[in-house]
Amino acid sequence: MTLSPESVAAIERTVANRREDKLATTFKLALVIFGFSLLVFALLGAGLFIYYGAQVQVLKRKAKTIEKVFLNMDRASSEFHPLLGNLTIPLELQTTPLAEKTGLVLGHKTISIRNMSAPYNPSMIEWEDGYLLFFRYDEIQQESPLGFYPFIGCCELDKNFEQTEKEFTIIDTGSRFSEDPRVVRVGEEVYLLFNDLRTDGDVTCRSMHVGKLNLEESKLEFSTDLDLLVKPIEKNWVPFEYIENGTPQLYLEYYLNPQKIMKLPNPKERDLVHFHFPQAAKIQKTFWPLLWGQPRGGATARIVDGQYMSFFHSFFTDHRECHWYVMGAYTFENKAPFRITSISHYPIIFEGIYNSPHMNTADPKKRVIFPGSLSEGIKDGKEVLYVCCGENDSSIKLITMDKQVLLKSLKKI
Repeated sequence: MTLSPESVAAIERTVANRREDKLATTFKLALVIFGFSLLVFALLGAGLFIYYGAQVQVLKRKAKTIEKVFLNMDRASSEFHPLLGNLTIPLELQTTPLAEKTGLVLGHKTISIRNMSAPYNPSMIEWEDGYLLFFRYDEIQQESPLGFYPFIGCCELDKNFEQTEKEFTIIDTGSRFSEDPRVVRVGEEVYLLFNDLRTDGDVTCRSMHVGKLNLEESKLEFSTDLDLLVKPIEKNWVPFEYIENGTPQLYLEYYLNPQKIMKLPNPKERDLVHFHFPQAAKIQKTFWPLLWGQPRGGATARIVDGQYMSFFHSFFTDHRECHWYVMGAYTFENKAPFRITSISHYPIIFEGIYNSPHMNTADPKKRVIFPGSLSEGIKDGKEVLYVCCGENDSSIKLITMDKQVLLKSLKKI
């Protein structure tokens, strides 16, 4: 059948119209999708704008609150300056109770050493009728790669913690870079644990050293580098005596948490025995928020009421970029696996802390309390602990604490 030209033209017009209708429908659909997408993005954008706007307002309110706190504290600066070393109390310590009010700290004193300026980071042991005090001091000398040379000194104290008629002596460690002594008695021997350059002499790397003290000649009979070849800087190991099968041995606490214990059978050799205690290796709940920093080693540990006790330190940085070193106490078992049994759950601070003036090589941006040793005693009929600390890298402060109050304040783990 042959279509007429008019029929063909009509069919072509119909097809064309249908194509135009299809294109129009597709275009309308695209417009609808595009419009809907714009609406979704607009709503999403508006929601994000409202959300982040609200967050900004929250942050502004918090900033104003913090600013108001510090402004108010600055207005009352005369009240706060004697407390925390001429700085207003940082927010991180504002809720920490003063140890005098809890009955923990009974008093404190600065130990003075004749002809000595700015001794710090001390460690003390009982000796005859008094004590032997070891400490660090720095001498500024431009030829030193550090800008100064650190030394370890020693002096005798009487039972009242006053220097005897004897003058202080310098302990010859065989090095001009020995820092931060920790003294420990192991049986009849007295050892000094300290921080020094590694054997290779690289001034950017430091390791722990141990030496046997010859007190008559004020020197070490030997010095052993205990470098683990793990980290460029090793410091703050906690030494303690452990009686093993009737024989006194030198043990070292490398980490607090996770706890790591090592033994040094022969201090003349770097033959460290690393113990593996699966239960002790787990990260334990320490009740010490990271707000105050990670607990690090401090005082030489000793047996107190049937378990080991020591004092640790940690530090944090406030909004002024000032570093605050704080301390706490902890106990651990008197036999393997030496699990930590209790710990402070807030810093031990007291009136007069951090008030030593910064001298010599001390950094004025640091407020430091650094425990190095503890001793037991009796004062006014009470059992007390004498905690020997360095303060502001410029002085030595002896803190008297009520032993029973301290033990009760520690949280069990």
